[in-house]
Parts: sequence; C-alpha cells; structure tokens
Amino acid sequence: MNAPGPSATHRFALPATLLLLFIALSLIIRFFGAETTVQASPADDSPATPAFCQGVYHGDTSTGVNQIETYGCRPDWPETGPEHYYELNITQTQPITLTLNHAPDPGLDLDLFLLEDADPDRCYADDANLILPALTPGRYTIVIDGYTGSKGPYVLNVDCSEPPLATATPTATPRGTATPTPTVSPTVTPTPTATPTRTHLTYYHYLPSLQQRHPPPTPEPTTLVLQPGVAGYDGVVDTYINAWDPQANYAKVDRLRLRQTDIMAPLIRFDLSTLPSEAHIVEAQLSLWSFNRSNDNPATVGVYLLNRTWHEEQATWLHATATQAWSIPGANAAPDDRNATSYVTTEVSETKRWYDWDVTAMVQNWVRNPEDDNGVILKAFAIPKVQYDFASSEYNTPAARPKLTIRYWTPPPTSVLDF
Repeated sequence: MNAPGPSATHRFALPATLLLLFIALSLIIRFFGAETTVQASPADDSPATPAFCQGVYHGDTSTGVNQIETYGCRPDWPETGPEHYYELNITQTQPITLTLNHAPDPGLDLDLFLLEDADPDRCYADDANLILPALTPGRYTIVIDGYTGSKGPYVLNVDCSEPPLATATPTATPRGTATPTPTVSPTVTPTPTATPTRTHLTYYHYLPSLQQRHPPPTPEPTTLVLQPGVAGYDGVVDTYINAWDPQANYAKVDRLRLRQTDIMAPLIRFDLSTLPSEAHIVEAQLSLWSFNRSNDNPATVGVYLLNRTWHEEQATWLHATATQAWSIPGANAAPDDRNATSYVTTEVSETKRWYDWDVTAMVQNWVRNPEDDNGVILKAFAIPKVQYDFASSEYNTPAARPKLTIRYWTPPPTSVLDF
C-alpha cells in the first residue's frame, strides 16, 4: 500500500510564499529603488563643437554620421545626410543670425537647424539664413544636416552679441598654491633671510584669438523706409507682364496689375545700396497699396525670388530684356527664371488698403550678396478669376507707392583681448 502523498495545502505552501515575497520585493523597488531611464535625443549623444558669437566655422559633413532624419519644425524635409553639431550658450535675449554657405554644387544641399536643448522636435530651420530677432537665453544646438543624403564642405557664420568668454572664463591660478604630495616633496624650513619667490599667474586660453572678442551690447534697430519719391529715394524699378498681350511693356503705367490664374504678374526691385554691407536685418516687409479689383474674389499672392536679370522698360511676358527671353514665358522656368516655390504668400481680398509680405531673409541675403538681387515677381495661381491693381512707382500719390520697410542694426567695433 502506497504511503499517502502530501496534501494540496502542503503542495502549494512554498510557491505561495515565494509569490508573496516577489510582490513585496516589487513594491519595495517601485517606491524606493526604481530609477527611470531618460532617452536622450541623437543630438545629445553627438560631440558638439563649442560655438560663439561672431564665430566662423569651417567643416565637412562627410565626416559626420546620420542620426537625425526628421525635425519637428520641418517634418517634410528628409534630412538623411550626416550631421555636424555646434553648441551655443546664450545668456541674454538678443537677435541672432546664422548663415550657412557652401559651394554652388547642384548635388550639395545642406540645411541649417537650431535646436532647443538638443531636441529635434523643438527647432528653427532654414536652408541658408536663419534670422531670429529675439532668441531667449538657453543652451542651443546648431545642426548642419544634408537634404536627402547630401553631404559636403560648408562655412557657418554665427552673428550675435553674446560675450564669447561668458561660458569659458579664464582662471588665474598662482602656481605656488598647489598642495604638494607628502611622499614626494620634503619639508623645507624657511630661512628668514630668503628672498620671496615672485608668484606667476597661469592664464588658460580657452578660445582661439579669433573668438576672444567682447562686443558691446546690440544697439537698438534702425528703421529704414524705401519708397520712391519719399525722402529723396528713387531706387525702385517695377513693371508687370501680361499673357494676354505678351509683347507689351508697362514700365510707365501707374499700376502693377496681377491676375489669376497666372495671367498678369508684377516685377519689382529695390536698390539696397544705402544699407551698410554689415547690416543685420531684423525685419524686412514689402508693402503694396491695392486700389482696384475686377470682382469680389480673393487672390493668393506669392512672392517669388527672380534668378535672372530683367530690364524695367524691356520686360514682357516673353522677354526679360530686349535680347534675352525668359526660359519659359511668364518667367515660369525654375530655377532659370525664378525659384519654384514662393518665399511668402498673402491673401488679397480688398482695395484701398496695404498688403504686406515678410521678406526678411531675402533682404539679408541681398545685403550680403548684392549680385543676387534681381528683385521678385508676384504671382497668383489659384482658380477663382480676379484681377487686382496695386500702385506702382509711377502712381501719382508718392505715399501709396511700393515700399520696403527694413529694421536693422550694425555691429559696433569689437575689441580683441591680448593676454
């Protein structure tokens, strides 16, 4: 006869005890010993070169690694190229301009990003000129990234007024104050007549001489209004082109006529030679006075950067000058005639009022590179048929003529520290 086996109660006594111990241990870890792991962004893990105001940095993204492919401020840009990182510390609210230059290689397309706290979802972006009129204090990461895998050499300019030594102050340390190691330095009894040794100071140069500058605070911006016939300014050339009369020129008429769908398009250019070449553009606004329309339909008017020289008294729907045709009539070839996408758009729906387009970065580029200033063309591609008339530089009331309002400041002279 077999001996009776253990009862059900005894068979499960040990596992139940282990279960209770496991639960108790889990609670203890949860409330007393748990440590949360924070996932760092790719920019946090990458070596960042310190950047300072008034700095110029040369690099080549071919030496980098692709860690970020999407940015919150430009989710539609596939940034699959390798990156370079720079760390910028700002301690006072101020304007800042970041400029990215690279060789005019059609296969090289680098973009510029400024991240808050190294977070790709909190960023500012541009392809060449990133202008922020009031950047608040904080730690920022500048990223040079490649559009659709692009990579290559570049030059980065950082223009702001932050004292560059604010985050790396040289430390003066007397050499004689170091504590000697007892096993190495024997005890020396000082002689009363001994001549004291002169203390030498060691200066630690954290920055190259190029960066050891202390510019004074940023001056208040100056406002400049460029408007033909006002304050002696006469630097505007303008006309419009007309698909319904492709050989006609309208340089001497009092209006800039725009008609959807891309039937009539104004051209305009401002002479910016009165601006200092070192001007930092805080804001630039193109303004046109609307005084007539064909019906109540609105028009979505885009400003397109012109890439070809044109002549005010010779431009037509077919020609930019008397001897040079547009690559596609109406200045519609991109990039030969103009940029493919509008720089900024504004909806026009009324008359007897001003309409504005923010062209800040465009003007900043023209100030730095005057040879690129071919002006702009305004186009409207929406479906509703409508025609709007804006006052031209020939309009009989000077106060209603086209104007460009620019707020800018120029950097004061900087001093270089000589250690």
